[in-house]
Amino acid sequence: MALIIVSGLPSSGRSSRTVELVADFERRIASTSSAPSLPVSRIEVVSDATVHNQKSCYSNQRLEKPARASYLSAVTRALGKDCITIADGGAGLNIKGFRYQLWCAAREEGVRCVSVQVHAPPETCKEWNKRRRNREEEAYDDDTIDEMLLRYEEPNEMVRWDQPLFIVPSVAFTSDGIPAKSEAQKEPLPLDEIWDAATSGAAKKKPGVVLAQRSTAGSYLTILEHASQAVVSAMLSHQQSFGLPESGGQVRLSVHLVSAGKEVPLTVNLPATSKPVNLPTLQRLRRTFVRAHGTGNASVNVLGDAARAEVNSEEAGELEIAKRFASWLCESL
Repeated sequence: MALIIVSGLPSSGRSSRTVELVADFERRIASTSSAPSLPVSRIEVVSDATVHNQKSCYSNQRLEKPARASYLSAVTRALGKDCITIADGGAGLNIKGFRYQLWCAAREEGVRCVSVQVHAPPETCKEWNKRRRNREEEAYDDDTIDEMLLRYEEPNEMVRWDQPLFIVPSVAFTSDGIPAKSEAQKEPLPLDEIWDAATSGAAKKKPGVVLAQRSTAGSYLTILEHASQAVVSAMLSHQQSFGLPESGGQVRLSVHLVSAGKEVPLTVNLPATSKPVNLPTLQRLRRTFVRAHGTGNASVNVLGDAARAEVNSEEAGELEIAKRFASWLCESL
């Protein structure tokens, strides 16, 4: 359904805003007045606490790198067509490159991506962090939070991976920058707008490089191996029984297709050549052919039609690959 990336300065109140989002979304999902056709059925929140990342990991780059990796993995696993996944802070969200990685993961999954930035002045964040430490709660040390405040890269609505972007204050602030004490003074989240962006916005399509071009890679490679080996075996069998014309010409082979469970006729046009056509030569050429067409995008190589046929009919795919290999083999002899 959607990935909502909630970023902001450390100790800026991101998690408090995330709690508001979750409460509102769960109410909408449970409400009978909501559109019943919406496929969203659950909310998943992924935070540092979810993946057991301690705040102390940010004080050491050697520890922060695996923390980012575990967080990225957790968010990616939580993505789904029936789920709104909320990335609440977490290792790496202060870095625009990491947010781009999450956006790519959402696009590959085919879900929407929404950015929410929770804003609070740096001095306020430091004060709130100090209060946590005084209450003996988990908090950043002074050097770490100073460094993180400097490293934070704000989302930019001009770049595609931060769109759409909602910037909300953590709390309401008085004219001198002091946080308002009353809960009633907290500025409400644009819940309707965020919900609409998550449920009805346009989902970014997968790029062509990640779209599946074959039913399964293993099936395609198996057919490629079987078809090419069948042509080699048929040519050697014909050579032993009838010989091959040295001056070239048409030769009618009987190729055994594994998918069909029978032999099918295949006519090839052999070139005039003085080179001996033996097993080592044919196997060397077969391996070259398999290496060339065993990887890459099947829709843009010479076996594109055969790969697409394989999706619908394994027998048709194997026969087409056999024809293509036989034609290439004759050109290469």
